[in-house]
Amino acid sequence: PSLEAANEAVNSCGDRAGVDEPGSPSLEAANEAVDSCGDPIEDVEREEEGMDDTPAAGKSDGRYAYVDRGFTSELYKLEICNLPKFIGFQQVKKRFKGLGLNPVKVKIGPKNSWCFVTFRSEEDKQAAMKIINATVWKKNALFAKPARPMIDPLFKKKHKPSAPRGEVEGGPKSREGSQELPLEERLSNAVTPLLRKPYAEQLQMKVADIKQALQAAAKEIKKANPCFSKQIKEHEGLMCALDDIHPSPSVTAYRNKCEFTVGADAEGKAVVGFRLSSYVGGDFTVVSPETCVHVPQNMKDLVKLFQQYFSQSSLAPFNSRTNEGYWRQVMIRCYSTGEVMAGVQMHPQQLSELELASEKSKIVSFFTEGDGSKQPPNSLYFQFFSRKTQGDDKIESEILLGEKHVHESLLGMKFQISPDAFFQTNTLATEVLYSLVAELCGPFKPERVYDICCGTGTIGLYLAKTLLTEVIGVEMVEQAVENAKANAVINGITKSTLFLCGKAEDVLSKQLEAPLHIQGNVIGVVDPPRTGLHPKVVQAIRRCSEIKQLVYVSCNPQGAVSNFVDFCRKPSHRLKGLPFRPVKAIPVDMFPHTNHCEMVVLFERMPQEQSEATPQAQIQDSVAA
Repeated sequence: PSLEAANEAVNSCGDRAGVDEPGSPSLEAANEAVDSCGDPIEDVEREEEGMDDTPAAGKSDGRYAYVDRGFTSELYKLEICNLPKFIGFQQVKKRFKGLGLNPVKVKIGPKNSWCFVTFRSEEDKQAAMKIINATVWKKNALFAKPARPMIDPLFKKKHKPSAPRGEVEGGPKSREGSQELPLEERLSNAVTPLLRKPYAEQLQMKVADIKQALQAAAKEIKKANPCFSKQIKEHEGLMCALDDIHPSPSVTAYRNKCEFTVGADAEGKAVVGFRLSSYVGGDFTVVSPETCVHVPQNMKDLVKLFQQYFSQSSLAPFNSRTNEGYWRQVMIRCYSTGEVMAGVQMHPQQLSELELASEKSKIVSFFTEGDGSKQPPNSLYFQFFSRKTQGDDKIESEILLGEKHVHESLLGMKFQISPDAFFQTNTLATEVLYSLVAELCGPFKPERVYDICCGTGTIGLYLAKTLLTEVIGVEMVEQAVENAKANAVINGITKSTLFLCGKAEDVLSKQLEAPLHIQGNVIGVVDPPRTGLHPKVVQAIRRCSEIKQLVYVSCNPQGAVSNFVDFCRKPSHRLKGLPFRPVKAIPVDMFPHTNHCEMVVLFERMPQEQSEATPQAQIQDSVAA
């Protein structure tokens, strides 16, 4: 299915390099859209049996209609069987790279015995099939055969058998997904699913989810390093102590950034808002955010002005089902300083340079001379989005009006923000989060802090100011690094800070492999995206013996479990250096009325004698004490 549609679902949720973010349109819907397009997923089911292996068999009924709407690597797909046991996605990816293959997507099947792989052309597919069929991997002769494209989710939804009447009308889940609910209620269920629950109950639910993540981590840590058995038992099956959750200071109008879809409402009229569903969900209806409690009013007012402009435009909204149309998305940032940034994203299709210049001029005129002049953004960007091939995003930004940056105040400091830079979306809760990080670092009196995945430098600069420590920040988004450097200047913290651009696993490895020449304590602070830290970053941190403490800020505790386990594993060829011990975990609610919650975990490096102790020795020591 259209990867463009999936990206639209993810973008409507997200910050941080296209990764979903809680509190915007349904995270579950976005993930479902990505899954349907074949991004790396570990558990999938084979398509329906008894159907022709080519899309021609389904063209008559629309089963594979999407293959005619532009490039999709689903056209060049292989099923690879007889994979060795216990093989994961990363190992498959590495193996393909070693064979000289360059797949677009890889999907591992249940029990990891087979996988789907797609390519960019028929030539690549045929060449890969020859190579794979001649490959033996761990005594397993691999077997590759052509695979049919995935059935269009819209077709599957349309032809899905109706559920029994009792199932449709009974139970809260069926009511939440009912097409008969008012649009505003359906939107609320998508973007703020916990809204109807008291806030205290929401916090209890989030703590329960955090406990599940800590229990899952404990189970794996116990296997990876039995010396933690005693600690896990003391904490009743959790990997460490769990402190009380910190609630958000504000539970309404708390979002300082949203990304809105430009589409059509139930009557087909242009509207700017949130989609009710993903491509897989089969509902392309967009609903105004006017009733969304987490969106501030000034953001809603600006949305109305953009909607007015698009309604008058001769260019239609982009249709992710047909890949036709132009206007795709509106990004708005509103901060406590009163500064507002907006970005309009367009698919240029076949418009000439002259036509594009005319459209940009019309937008500027609308916000300087037309109805938009009553609430013009401080910064207005114009973005072109086009996808000629899957996995090849090309987004060009151009400043149309006002300043290149906006600013936000946080904990008595001022921060510069650019369009693509990551900045936490709940400012007041961010102050709670960063204060907590400083409290955890403070007692160790660090001489240096490594701020990994530093974004615009907010955490590192706050620590440099409050703890009077040296800070080295690492971030892969170039604009964010430039913001971080500017923020150091703005806040007068240039002598003690250094911000580097690049993949954390590359930059950090070089930094940590060099002699530190530091007598005092060194702390690592990591704030990765939802996917967690790259394994190479974990390896680099483990190797650097000078890092005695680590503060891990996780926006996806379930997704961070593998990182937690690797920090605690016994030393090995892959993970050199002494392991870390999880000390405490502290939840912070950054996203009221959603299912998502931030968590901060403090780790301490284990002494040599403790890391080598057996569970029996620990029991004997405990008895002797």
